Amino acid sequence: MMGIQIGIGHGGIFDYQRSGNTFYGSYTYASNYAVGIVMNGAGYSLNSTVFIASRFANMFSSNAGAPQQAAAWKNGWNAAMSGACGGR
Repeated sequence: MMGIQIGIGHGGIFDYQRSGNTFYGSYTYASNYAVGIVMNGAGYSLNSTVFIASRFANMFSSNAGAPQQAAAWKNGWNAAMSGACGGR
């Protein structure tokens, strides 16, 4: 799980909405989409992805529970599953 945190946690490699202390709200969807892609690549099911990401969001996200957030996780996960991201 630590590797996932480094990739998609706050300030992670695929956290497109943050750069240091600067927050770019226009990249929120991209960051959440990346969560779905990374979780799929790490072998998590869609249900596990939503559960884990929701728990993280409830603890650390200012937009926890927003429908767009879960939609982005699911869309990223499904894109990775379909091979649209160059994966499976």
